[in-house]
Amino acid sequence: MKYGLGITMTLSDLNLNQVIAKVNDDEKMTITAPPEVQTLYPPEQNPFAYDEHLTALVPAEESKLHALHYAILNDARILIIPRNMTIKEPIFIRSHVSKNAKAESVVIIAEESSTATVIEQSTTGENAYYKSQIIQIYARDGATITYYSLQNHGDGTYACITKRGKAERGAVIRWLDATLGGKWTQLSLRTILNLPGAQSEKRGLF
Repeated sequence: MKYGLGITMTLSDLNLNQVIAKVNDDEKMTITAPPEVQTLYPPEQNPFAYDEHLTALVPAEESKLHALHYAILNDARILIIPRNMTIKEPIFIRSHVSKNAKAESVVIIAEESSTATVIEQSTTGENAYYKSQIIQIYARDGATITYYSLQNHGDGTYACITKRGKAERGAVIRWLDATLGGKWTQLSLRTILNLPGAQSEKRGLF
């Protein structure tokens, strides 16, 4: 680690050929949501309606790790919280990788004046080598989204986690992260406050 204006960490031990050659297509995220929440599975469902949301906040050309993510992406979900609706029960996301490498994307679109809480649990097994996650939240005017995340990866797992939010007028996005495991973990978190009254709160435990 090098200290200065920022902190940099080398990834010289990461074998990219192993990541690309051994992508895990078998294991998928499990999402449990109340019936009011619409869940899309791109590209099988509405392949064109929400394509722009999958890469808008985190483009592939931003970094080599993001380019790698989209190159091996094999599990993506889009959750839509309807307008003027408060989802009282939490939305649960369970993600586990037991072996090899995997990339996951989750997009949450909270329509105007909606409210929801998401609880995500991310784990890996002893034989999981690489796990990449991109979480994107679009909070429309007056929407409130709270996203809890508990990550407890195995000791041999490299993890690249990117979370981005975009809050419109009067919208609120709250992030609460507990990042506990892994051989090497990078968590990048950013929220765009797009219009007056937008708010974001970030709390993390490492």
